[in-house]
Amino acid sequence: VHVLPHGRDTFRRLRLLTKLSSGQSQLPFIVDSVRRGDEVVVLTKWIEGPTLAEYLRQCRSAKEPWPSPLIVMNLVRGLAGACRLLNERLGVVHGDLHPDNLILCRHTKRLVPIDFGSAWQIEVTRKKPSGDGAARLYSAPELQRGSGTMPGMRSDQFSVMSICYELLTGKVPYDGLGGRVVLASEREGQSIALVAPSDALKHAGRLPGKLKACLDEVVCRGLAADPNERYASTSAWLDALQACSQLLHGGRETPTTNTANSWLLRQVEKLDGLWQRKRKS
Repeated sequence: VHVLPHGRDTFRRLRLLTKLSSGQSQLPFIVDSVRRGDEVVVLTKWIEGPTLAEYLRQCRSAKEPWPSPLIVMNLVRGLAGACRLLNERLGVVHGDLHPDNLILCRHTKRLVPIDFGSAWQIEVTRKKPSGDGAARLYSAPELQRGSGTMPGMRSDQFSVMSICYELLTGKVPYDGLGGRVVLASEREGQSIALVAPSDALKHAGRLPGKLKACLDEVVCRGLAADPNERYASTSAWLDALQACSQLLHGGRETPTTNTANSWLLRQVEKLDGLWQRKRKS
């Protein structure tokens, strides 16, 4: 159950999302909505699984194994696909993707967004209330209060790649500042650069150099503070993610890198077994 403010924009978004979510496993199915005073109560289909924030807490406490790069890229590609549905088919910016509003659906091995309270059509984002969706580390720099730039498709790209970075390294990018790195008050006069994920990845030493370079390129480009330096379209972004996943699967590697890829695949199999046992219990 989600409670949204009553208004024309809310009903416009609900109509669009109801049409889009029907039959799409990447998005929650909206069952019904009803007005209650100055609010709109929205009922969505139940998505089984922990929030990504809960899953990350379990990983940090060693109750869950950290996902391998292959699993991370598969999850991120699915989430990027959901963003393409929003961005390209409806012209909608989610604007507030973060671990608390993503469900790790283990049955379908997908990250499913469950809260669209900050989703806006791209052409009306100039009317978006100040601060809406901008209070979190995962929000793009252009969504931070006072940055002066309007949100767009590349804003969701930054949020997804922030999540990707944390899944790979256990850390929020830009030394924990995320999108707030553009705020001088947060930097305290320091110049903060983005550390490449391969330099913080636990198993980076076991990955071939070509894969490290591909991983760094995809992640760092998606996390560029300047939105013009990110991927120009969701399709181009997805193509880059797909190319990286193919390397992780071993589809383009030479025989000298098969050992690293075999290790990654073994981690996938181990995680799949753990997930299935936890579901049964």
